[in-house]
Amino acid sequence: MNRIKVIIHIADNGIGIPKDFEEKIFDMFTKTKRLGTAGEKPYGLGLSISKQIVEGHQGKIWFEPNPSGGTIFFIQLPK
Repeated sequence: MNRIKVIIHIADNGIGIPKDFEEKIFDMFTKTKRLGTAGEKPYGLGLSISKQIVEGHQGKIWFEPNPSGGTIFFIQLPK
């Protein structure tokens, strides 16, 4: 039986994620931080917490570069 899945994607046109940050972006208290677009201080928790929530619902979260600049985040959840 095929399971139906829901995929949500969120795209931005920001500064993107540098290659050397990619493998650690979902780590708790990651050192791969940059100031927010309004200069707000990063804590390295947001994407880690998001990943825990998504995986807690048997889902998956990942990202890809946005061809027009920035990043596209994907969340896949079972329906």
